[in-house]
Amino acid sequence: MSTSPPTAEWFRSACVAELVRAGQWLDQAGVDRDEAVHEARKCVRRVRAWLRLLDSDHRQAITDIDQGLRQARRLLGPLRDAASRIEALDELAARRGFKGMRAVFAILHERLHAALGRCWKRRPVGGRAWRTVRAQLDELAGAIAGWQLATTNDAELRRGFARSWRRVRAGKLECLDERGAGRRHSWRGRVRVLLLQGQLLATRGAVGGVPELKALSEALGHEHDLALVATALRRMRPRADTEEALIVAAEALRLEAAARSDRLARRVLRRGRRPRWVRDEKR
Repeated sequence: MSTSPPTAEWFRSACVAELVRAGQWLDQAGVDRDEAVHEARKCVRRVRAWLRLLDSDHRQAITDIDQGLRQARRLLGPLRDAASRIEALDELAARRGFKGMRAVFAILHERLHAALGRCWKRRPVGGRAWRTVRAQLDELAGAIAGWQLATTNDAELRRGFARSWRRVRAGKLECLDERGAGRRHSWRGRVRVLLLQGQLLATRGAVGGVPELKALSEALGHEHDLALVATALRRMRPRADTEEALIVAAEALRLEAAARSDRLARRVLRRGRRPRWVRDEKR
């Protein structure tokens, strides 16, 4: 017989641990505030993805929980987005073929750092928004014991996982020959949700994953980072032809990345490649 804990107990424990970890990261913000925000936001994202494994009646019962998680992510979001633009710009600067634009990169890097500084000024460590997020995390973690999940079982999680897989495949079809950053970012979100769900279920020994799923999520993430850089540069109103050329180059690289992501998706998401659900004894 399996010694795994009941599904509902295991699911609650996983969510509590992740929310506690998010709070711990925020408490360490004095060491590296950008990393703290990034890691805390990832913890919140995981819990939101896991909640989508539940059937509709259970999700409706904890709607306020999901809304609280969404609000926490939105408060942290601008800080992470501003930092990710700098990371993407630095990655772009390291590519071959851009050595002649070092002066332009230095100027743009300074502007993006200034934008990040303004974000932190609006949301300082220990400020109102920060305290709100921290209190929300504690409140959400403390409320998990009351989640009405008594009837949750592995079959329910299996249905949720299959539902996410279908959403990812549907998103791929919607993005067929589509190069718009907005729609592709939405598809990336679906892929990430499926990946996070699979990682959780793998800790229970319930899923045999598709290894390339993480690679696909990372490829779509790289593509999105390039879109962020191009968008940020446009908003800064280029002051020279070299800056305009950099925007064009960033967009061209994004389109190349999109083509690579599509090729990878065709391999990962082809029919019959769905992550395998490991049939275990009833828990």
